[in-house]
Amino acid sequence: MAIDWQLKISNANVQAKRADVTFTRTDSESALAPQSYPFANTIIETAEQRAALLEIVKAEVVKAEEKQASIDAFITNLEQAGKSALEAWEATR
Repeated sequence: MAIDWQLKISNANVQAKRADVTFTRTDSESALAPQSYPFANTIIETAEQRAALLEIVKAEVVKAEEKQASIDAFITNLEQAGKSALEAWEATR
């Protein structure tokens, strides 16, 4: 799995130490679209604030992975149930 991150900072307000920050995560081995994590007018003055923003991004990635795992499990269960039901039906014909 080759993960690539792009970071774009725009609309920087140097006096307020704020900017729009967008993180984009791309997995070259996934058929899924890149994941984008935009933050508007985010304060990025101190190292602690920047580190906190990175922790938020990491939490969002984990949340997205957990959501996808839940969807995958749901679909797998539906596929298994459908397969079993159709095979049971075929056995009674």
